[in-house]
Amino acid sequence: MNNYRQYPFEAQRVPSRKVDVWLPPGYAQETRRRYPVIYMHDGQNLFDPALSFSGVDWGIDPALRTLIEAGEIEAPIVVGIWNTENRLGEYMPEQPLAEPAARAEVDKFIHSFRDGMPFELAGDAYLAFLVEELKPWVDAEFRTRPGQADTHIIGSSMGGLISLYAVCRYPEVFCGAGCLSTAWHIGGAGHIPWFGAHLPDPETHRLYFDMGGRENVWPKANRTLLRKQAEVDALARQAGYRDGENLLTIVFPKDKHHETYWRARVYGTFRFLLK
Repeated sequence: MNNYRQYPFEAQRVPSRKVDVWLPPGYAQETRRRYPVIYMHDGQNLFDPALSFSGVDWGIDPALRTLIEAGEIEAPIVVGIWNTENRLGEYMPEQPLAEPAARAEVDKFIHSFRDGMPFELAGDAYLAFLVEELKPWVDAEFRTRPGQADTHIIGSSMGGLISLYAVCRYPEVFCGAGCLSTAWHIGGAGHIPWFGAHLPDPETHRLYFDMGGRENVWPKANRTLLRKQAEVDALARQAGYRDGENLLTIVFPKDKHHETYWRARVYGTFRFLLK
């Protein structure tokens, strides 16, 4: 049975939303124990298939229980932040859009491929909400280890973009970023150089990336996303990240852009960030 509870959260910087908090087995009994925290985007997709917009959830509860019981990871608290109708705007890194190439790609995506989708640029406001509003509440209400070394952030697609942006903008807050099927096709020409110039200190941070070989989210997406992920990997190595130590990128040739595949792959994300 899922060990999570849903909370309505009144936000100031972005629209208010629901937040799910998953507590690990033994939390109620081990009253002196404190836990690392993982913040995850698209909260409604994490625990209950009836709430997920694809009808498939990430299976976070069984994944963590399996890994904890096997002794593969340290038990964390997971905070699932629900998205809003402005998901695209909240998960869009803002500073890279100062580059004309990035802004042009984003505008093309919004006004042609996703015409009519709500969009108000709010990536910086969303991260400020996480860091200045939500995290203090989580740390006050639950037995967390609030330091940077024990705070991680995970998302898929656009959630991957904003997770990497989070560790770049707030390196003193977040240690690890888990970026699954990152949406490099949205503003990638400008986003990628910006990230390359702003990656946090590899001695105190950890980056997990993965990608499916059949993403199919954009014309020529498979080749484009794989190529752009390789560019990001190269920039991370140039910045001092070491494969298998603080940088891990895995390509799953048969995987598509869907919760079904993220559900299977998140085990590896947790192993790498919580090792």
